[in-house]
Amino acid sequence: MAIAGLPVLFALLLLLASQAKWDGEGPVSCEEAFEFAIAELPEHATGAECRTYGLMDGGYRGTFQMPRAALDAWVSRSFPDRGERPDGGFQTPPCTVDVCVNVTRDPRKTKGAFVIAVTARHAPDGTTQVEFHAFDY
Repeated sequence: MAIAGLPVLFALLLLLASQAKWDGEGPVSCEEAFEFAIAELPEHATGAECRTYGLMDGGYRGTFQMPRAALDAWVSRSFPDRGERPDGGFQTPPCTVDVCVNVTRDPRKTKGAFVIAVTARHAPDGTTQVEFHAFDY
């Protein structure tokens, strides 16, 4: 009898998941993604692409290019609560790009992302390719 109820339970879970805030992966505006990260897309960012992901917990990821000379000021302004990235460890692998930024926020005190990771690779033409992840779990 319990096995007969499994299809009903599965259908109910699918229905709830489809109504959830995080309904899988898909493109979103970078303004939405950065609002979640409690930050702003840099003024001179180009080629910005952002996506949402997650079912029960949610997150955003994105990429964009920006002038290399503006990177440090943007990071300082957008993530004043950033921490120094340790060199290695189980949860924080070593930084293998030009810049790595980690932000961990108290989930009881923020309405957006609890964890933000930003990496940047400098290009020879004076630009920087930035990738970010922001999630609430």
